[in-house]
Amino acid sequence: MKSFVWKGIPVNIPDTRTEWIFLVYVPLAFVVLSLAAAIFF
Repeated sequence: MKSFVWKGIPVNIPDTRTEWIFLVYVPLAFVVLSLAAAIFF
């Protein structure tokens, strides 16, 4: 994780590929699937 302060707000950004997969793609996929399920079913 890369941590820095942006306009007084502490920000954490995934640093490695594995962190990106687990912290960005997995939740994003869950949201997309949830929305698709809500729309089509």
